[in-house]
Amino acid sequence: MKLDFFTPVGVHYEENATSVIIPLIDGLAGIMRNHIPLLAKLNNGIIQGKNDEKEFKYFVKNGFIEVLNNVITILADEVYPC
Repeated sequence: MKLDFFTPVGVHYEENATSVIIPLIDGLAGIMRNHIPLLAKLNNGIIQGKNDEKEFKYFVKNGFIEVLNNVITILADEVYPC
């Protein structure tokens, strides 16, 4: 599944993932392939994910997540790889 990060200043990161853990305002959410469509508010924190080759982490601040058709889109004020 594809994971895309966008910010207002154009910072963009892209990952392929088999699973992702996302900090939402009401707790952590685990996202895997074929997840139901989702639109939610992000909590400030660390997005953790993995694929067949590596594990990755990104810090996000203030934003939203959309999950649709095996694409996770993160719209956040700030995104930094950890």
